[in-house]
Amino acid sequence: MMKVAAYYLIFLPCVVSSFLSPVKTQYSFSIPPSLVTKRARGSTCIFSTNFPTLDQLSKDPFMKQVTYASEFIPFLLDESVQKDLTDMISAQLSHSDGIRGFFVSYLTSEGSSPADAADVPGPVATALKRSSNRKELISLVCMNVIMPTGMITLHKDEEMSRNSAMTSDRGKTIAKYFMNLDDDIMKGQVSAILDAARGKQDGSDDVRYWVSFFEKWGYGEKEIQNIAEAFRDIQLDASA
Repeated sequence: MMKVAAYYLIFLPCVVSSFLSPVKTQYSFSIPPSLVTKRARGSTCIFSTNFPTLDQLSKDPFMKQVTYASEFIPFLLDESVQKDLTDMISAQLSHSDGIRGFFVSYLTSEGSSPADAADVPGPVATALKRSSNRKELISLVCMNVIMPTGMITLHKDEEMSRNSAMTSDRGKTIAKYFMNLDDDIMKGQVSAILDAARGKQDGSDDVRYWVSFFEKWGYGEKEIQNIAEAFRDIQLDASA
């Protein structure tokens, strides 16, 4: 289904081996009315299986959230199901496992993906904007840039390095979206990350957190330089 990059192991609540195995969909749920209409008209069915309920998207654990997201991500640009998908993503973004599960699928999906668009797809953008879980969400948005960017040079395998670069670019698009919302939490985190990259030791709790984060994941001078360049680009895009 997709290659899940090694840096996403931070998102695992349990065993690493289960995360690296292919995810199979084995659920049976109700399909939203608009999707039933599409199927009845003979259009390509949006899912190979029935769709999960909003309650399940709001509560189910991490691995199921990865599977749910991987099923609907290819259809994010389909205008006929925008509202359904917005509601589904909003349900995922309401809790930690859903946030992680959604981003694992969205950022690491193989081949051509809506995540590669210049702008964040409508359902994702709306769900991000109306999320009430903003602090945790933005922290993970920043990690979704830091971790793949750091791995670009740490990977010795060229394909894995390319995959990291792709994931980094996708993560930066999400981060730029938040910056262009003029979100104070996002602006504060970007400033803290840049201070941490400069080696500032006497800053805020956020700065100390990111300094510790860089140390924890073993980023050297080159990796931190690349991370700083990525976040300067995010800052500049918002001020353009």
